[in-house]
Amino acid sequence: MVFYQYQNGKKIWRQKWLKSISDLTSIGIPIESEIITNHFSDHQLFVNLANCYFDNILFGIDYNFFITRKFVSQEEYIIVSNWHRELDNYIYSLNNFGDVYILNDNIWIQIIQNGILAKQKLLSILPDFEKQFLN
Repeated sequence: MVFYQYQNGKKIWRQKWLKSISDLTSIGIPIESEIITNHFSDHQLFVNLANCYFDNILFGIDYNFFITRKFVSQEEYIIVSNWHRELDNYIYSLNNFGDVYILNDNIWIQIIQNGILAKQKLLSILPDFEKQFLN
């Protein structure tokens, strides 16, 4: 029973991890959900999704924790590690925040492009049943 719960928890965590990567690489791309577009600016969306990725998914824990427990493979980590580091180190100006700033920030645009490349590489190695969470 404990092994089943561990495997089920791992499966749910991976789904949330992949979904958060998908969400973070979609900022600045028109979002069709009226709930999101009516309630959040792109800047607020960035803050919320980054917090979700770093705090709710990774819990502020280094990826090695998830690799040793086989939640993430070494290959998956190598694919996302540079993008993760760029995202973690991204600093936006406290004086210049908001939709116009984040959508026109060349550093942010490069991070999104690198995230999209990482997402495409992940899609090429993921099993079919997990690909739906990254699209």
